[in-house]
Amino acid sequence: MFVEEQDTGSSPDSVAYSPNGLFLAVTNENTNNVSVFAVNKTTGVLSEIGGSPFDVGSDPEALAYSPNGLFLAVANEDSNDISVFAVKQTTGALSEIGGSPFSAGEKPSSVAYSPNGLFLATSNEDSDDVSVFSVDPLPTDPLTLAIYLKYVQFFSLLN
Repeated sequence: MFVEEQDTGSSPDSVAYSPNGLFLAVTNENTNNVSVFAVNKTTGVLSEIGGSPFDVGSDPEALAYSPNGLFLAVANEDSNDISVFAVKQTTGALSEIGGSPFSAGEKPSSVAYSPNGLFLATSNEDSDDVSVFSVDPLPTDPLTLAIYLKYVQFFSLLN
């Protein structure tokens, strides 16, 4: 059953739901940004969040949320780099982390986090290789840090 269509920036190319299902991010290839929407978990209806769209590198091709939902990575094909953002858990708003964007190979065309969230990989279309980055899982914004510490504490109890 069709739910709705939602306007984004020009030439939407890739979508990703946050792991908790509360947010949907969309790369907008021609406007070099990412739109983020809050998702109604009952109806699936989308509402664009405040501050969206968020600027990224040139020709954002793909994106992925980290397994814990605290980060969003975007492969920027024409600028040959990866933009990484901290995700504010209460609103879905994005804040680019220090050092971002990170250089990748030529024309990064996909991006994925490892299941444990400690590594980020991208395939590079024109250099015929893969770039792998280690991820510092400790966020810097106080609210995200508090949620992260609860996440770590929860999973420590399970193991």
